[in-house]
Amino acid sequence: MPLVGMLPRVRDPVYIPPKKKRKVVRWTFPISLMYRWRPDDEDLLNKCFDFDWENGKMKDPRMIKKEEEIPAVKEFFRSKYKYFKDTYKYYASLSPVGDIWAI
Repeated sequence: MPLVGMLPRVRDPVYIPPKKKRKVVRWTFPISLMYRWRPDDEDLLNKCFDFDWENGKMKDPRMIKKEEEIPAVKEFFRSKYKYFKDTYKYYASLSPVGDIWAI
């Protein structure tokens, strides 16, 4: 007679969820993940443009030869900046790198 102390396998219990009613929370913008987002307004566009202008290469003397033309070029790009920003957002969202928007 072998000395084996084994018991037969017991079947796993079946989980039956409680019959409680879940409270359905209606989605609203303040409770969403995007609650900090705000639409583009003139202040935000100007702030973004100033940052991009300071970090860009348009001020380089090789780009614009005449120093007196720089303010006119800056104002031209400022007037079109919303289109540049929206175009970037569109193309960046087409091919993200992981979770990061990138072109």
